[in-house]
Amino acid sequence: MKGSVGRGTTLALGLSAALALGGCASMSKGDCLAGNWYERGYEDADGGESADRLQSHAKACAKVSVAPDAAVYARGYEAGLVDYCTPERGYRLGADDREYRDICPVGTEADFERALTERAAIFKGQSAKKADAEVDAARNRMDQLRGDRLGIREKIRRWNAELSSL
Repeated sequence: MKGSVGRGTTLALGLSAALALGGCASMSKGDCLAGNWYERGYEDADGGESADRLQSHAKACAKVSVAPDAAVYARGYEAGLVDYCTPERGYRLGADDREYRDICPVGTEADFERALTERAAIFKGQSAKKADAEVDAARNRMDQLRGDRLGIREKIRRWNAELSSL
């Protein structure tokens, strides 16, 4: 039977298509029914998603007759932005060459984007692990230099005390 598809193959293809389509939904039925809109908003922002993601959630949850609580979602989203929109996260995105969706508020966006572009430029072509190791080494060196500076200040303080006693 050349060219025909068996029943097992048809079932497997049907299940694959159903899973693929189900994977497009932004939320599962259980998540919709749980109604943790603050947490969903937080996770979306902390994951770098735009606030428009709520529309996808509304569409997914409409299938089970659940409407998102937009105000609670917005509060969670704002809290997630606080954790997302940091220079450290910008560095991580730059090192991983990931997309930034312009979601950070004006007060944090400049530092976030500066870190994103600097890290991307400095570590272009390097793995995130190697880039992180270099950043850690630089931080350790800065800590060492701070310690040296404190030691020098202490010596200066002692020498000034000795000079004052002469």
